[in-house]
Amino acid sequence: NTVDVPKPTDVLCGRGRTCFEHFGNDAFRTLIAENVNRYQTARTKKIKMLVVENIVEKVISRGGRFLMRAKNEGSCNGYQWFDGGKKHGKKKTGDSLRDALRGRIKCISKLIGEGNRNNTLRVRS
Repeated sequence: NTVDVPKPTDVLCGRGRTCFEHFGNDAFRTLIAENVNRYQTARTKKIKMLVVENIVEKVISRGGRFLMRAKNEGSCNGYQWFDGGKKHGKKKTGDSLRDALRGRIKCISKLIGEGNRNNTLRVRS
């Protein structure tokens, strides 16, 4: 099943402006920033996976999906999407947390800094 128009709660998996500027990805980056310290201080791989699973469940509970680009081009900025499910959601979330720890994502580093200053992070509405 392909998706022509992603919902605002979806996380678009991929590179480029379309994915970066999608509202669901913005909310996802905030979730990553809110949980990066918990992930970093987790003592075991099992506890790290629980942090990852918790983020995935939050996205899904908000009505979101982890969408991947389909090979054929269609609508929505020239793309069609398909649901990667929880399996792909866990992979993307784990990768994003590790990238955030390495400081590889400037906008997440900024969110982490703002969260430390304000002691709270908010999803843009």
